Amino acid sequence: MAYQPVVSARAQTPVAYEALSRTVASGVGASFGAIQAVQDAGMLATFSRAVRTQVAAALATHDGVHTMFVNIEEADLDDAMLGSGSDPLTVHANRVVFDVSLSRFKSRVAGYRRRIERLQARGFRFALDDFGVATVGLQSLDELRPQFVKIGIHATENLDSDPRKQAVLATIVRACAGRGTTVIAKAIERKSEFNAAASLGVPWMSGWYCGRAEAAPA
Repeated sequence: MAYQPVVSARAQTPVAYEALSRTVASGVGASFGAIQAVQDAGMLATFSRAVRTQVAAALATHDGVHTMFVNIEEADLDDAMLGSGSDPLTVHANRVVFDVSLSRFKSRVAGYRRRIERLQARGFRFALDDFGVATVGLQSLDELRPQFVKIGIHATENLDSDPRKQAVLATIVRACAGRGTTVIAKAIERKSEFNAAASLGVPWMSGWYCGRAEAAPA
C-alpha cells in the first residue's frame, strides 16, 4: 500500500490521505492494473478485504489521520462483509471515505443507493470520483448525496491556462457548495494549477505538487 496526501488549499498541509494499492508483480505497475489482474483471476473479494485490513492497520497506528479515502469497486458493494462487524475498517468508519469511480461503475452506481445509505448510516462517507466525465454530473450528486467529489486530470491539467476548464470547475464548486459537498482537485502537478484551483474555491487537492505517495501516512 501507499498513501497519497490530500492537502488543504488554505493551509497547504495534509487533511486526508488516499490509500493506493501497489504491486511488484511482473507486468502490473499500478493500482488499476492490480485490480484488473485480480478481477481476471476471480479474486477481487479476497484482494479488497486484504486492502481494507492493511488500511485498518494504518489507521490504528496513525491516530492523527482523520480522513482516509479507500477505493472500492462495484463488486465490493455486493460483498456482505463490507461495513459489517467483521470488517476491520468498520471500527474506523467515521474516518473512512469510500471512493467510488463512476466511470468504472458503468453508470450503475445509482442502483446501489440503499447499500450506500446503509454504509453512511454506519459512519462511512462516500466520494464520487471522475466527477464531470461523460454522464456523471449533478444527477449523481442528488441521487447519492456524497460527502466529496473528486475532479481528475481531465479538468485540472493546465487549469491555469484553460478558461473553459476554469469555467467548468467554478460551476462544479458552486453546485457542490450548495449541497454541502467538498470538492477535491486531483492530479495537481504544478504550483500554477494549485493556485488556479484555489482561486476558484477548491478547498482540497492532491497530486505531485501536493505530496507524493508514501509507504505510510505522515
